[in-house]
Amino acid sequence: MAKQFKLSRKKANRDALISNLVSSLIVNGQIMTTEKRAKATKPVAERILTKAQQPTLANQRLIRSSINTLAADYLLKTLSQKLPKKNGGLVRLVKVVARKGDAADRASLIITTNGKALG
Repeated sequence: MAKQFKLSRKKANRDALISNLVSSLIVNGQIMTTEKRAKATKPVAERILTKAQQPTLANQRLIRSSINTLAADYLLKTLSQKLPKKNGGLVRLVKVVARKGDAADRASLIITTNGKALG
């Protein structure tokens, strides 16, 4: 089983944080955050993007319950046609330079299509 990060939050707050990060990733195509948050967000984003490739009613309901409605609409109507038909490997985690103020490790999450960044 994969390592789960607590991110110094209670479960409800952690789930809301990850949901908001995934929504931002879908709408923008790329986000930059701390490395721990990125590692916790990547598997959730992979699952949601994989479900969007087959937009059955059950998958649409699961997506809409996981992320906000604006991101879900964009994902189901626009982004799902651009995604390659494969299971996993749709989100890339790239480590970047540490933050200047507190030297926190940062990472960028990028949605990729056919090896290229989306957008």
